[in-house]
Amino acid sequence: RATLGRYPDLTLHEARIKAGATADAMRAGVDPATAKREAKKEQRKDLVEAVAAEWLKRDQDKNRSKGEVARVLNRDILPKWQGRRIQTITRRDVIELIDGIADRGAKIMARNIHVHLHRFFRWCVGRGILAVNPMADLPKPAPAPKRERALTDEELRDVWHATDKIGWPFGPAMRLLILTGARREEIGALRWAEYDEARGVIQLEGLRTKNAKPHLLPLPATAKAILDALPKMVNDEGRAEFVF
Repeated sequence: RATLGRYPDLTLHEARIKAGATADAMRAGVDPATAKREAKKEQRKDLVEAVAAEWLKRDQDKNRSKGEVARVLNRDILPKWQGRRIQTITRRDVIELIDGIADRGAKIMARNIHVHLHRFFRWCVGRGILAVNPMADLPKPAPAPKRERALTDEELRDVWHATDKIGWPFGPAMRLLILTGARREEIGALRWAEYDEARGVIQLEGLRTKNAKPHLLPLPATAKAILDALPKMVNDEGRAEFVF
């Protein structure tokens, strides 16, 4: 038994044609119900969320920032495109997504998402999932305007002394920001895996930097001493992941 469709969406004439094709397939040994299930299964494989999960597994598995990439996907990308086939995502869809993030004031996040999506779609083309990268030659969003105000030496001294009262984790994090000149998210989301204790450096991958390029951050002795004295909070798997 095979369901052809519903009247009047499916006309009598169309039903006869479809019934003939189905009968021919059955005579050739094809089970219509099995074929229908397989077709739906193939369609589900092309859903954005399914392709994104495969990308995380195949392309991002060894990326130390995989967790952050997954969080960006689940927070800013999948809610917009979930349930759609990857082949239906157009250049306009991408532009509207990135522009929406930039318009809410998150210009750095918009640029990071541009980097993630470009790599994602390029991987899709390489795997034969897409014929064309919808982000090809798409310029990155404009960077956030540079600040014209910086703290004076006296203000920095006051902030430094105030960190004693704040305590862990914000106190040590603020001191590292002052000592390294790193960006807020680079220190705030710092992982122990990014800290090379033996060499006294922080190694950041491109996904964690504003210019999307890997960055090696040498640590002054005071900054290294702060990191070495911090407690290591373990996750459910018994691993110390985030510094703060």
